[in-house]
Amino acid sequence: MSLPRRLASSSAVLASSLLPVQWVLMTALAVDGALVLAGLGLVPEAVRSPAGIGRVLADLGLLALIGAAALVGPMAFSRLRDIDDVCLCAGSLFAFVYLLHLLLGFSGRPPGLNPWWFFVVTALVASAWATLRTHQFLRGVAAACWALVVGTAIWSAGLMAMSYAYWDTADGYAFWMSDGAISDFHRSGGSSLPLFLVQDIEGAVFFHPLRSVAVGAACGAVGAAGGLGARRLLR
Repeated sequence: MSLPRRLASSSAVLASSLLPVQWVLMTALAVDGALVLAGLGLVPEAVRSPAGIGRVLADLGLLALIGAAALVGPMAFSRLRDIDDVCLCAGSLFAFVYLLHLLLGFSGRPPGLNPWWFFVVTALVASAWATLRTHQFLRGVAAACWALVVGTAIWSAGLMAMSYAYWDTADGYAFWMSDGAISDFHRSGGSSLPLFLVQDIEGAVFFHPLRSVAVGAACGAVGAAGGLGARRLLR
């Protein structure tokens, strides 16, 4: 069998073995990567310096690392089949609520909620749910982390799509003003607001998954402990 046919056959086998949560996550990560590159079309000067190139490579590298972790290794979803649906459901709900919050903000009707609560509540619910099902503390923590990572991957695609759609509009400027990015730009002493905003978006794409793991581990431990405690009480 020729090399192209072997590669095609291997790809087909891999695709057929993916769980729904892996399909959703890999699709979201691919869209994220494409939209990071699309942002360079809006602001080409974002990669005219070593630091700018580094930011883009860091984003793409982290997205690739997340995808690899979902497919292979000790935290791969193939090893977490008993909670993969928990991660998908909780992560999708997180993304839906967070993106609705974002859309309202871009539409000039910010709800005034602190998005941190979306992270905390999702982690607590996912971890308690997974722990009640599996009776395992670490399964609960893993569910909290992955639910937030899946959710932020979907959210990042929505963030970039909305940001580009509202680029150079009054509503977009009003959103970034209320978000605090305009004030941060003036304090930074920079000379290009579009460049600053693209870098801000690149930073969100990079740091939100890291924040997801940190919050997922901390709040997931609390939720998992609560799930174990609730199970003992229900016996």
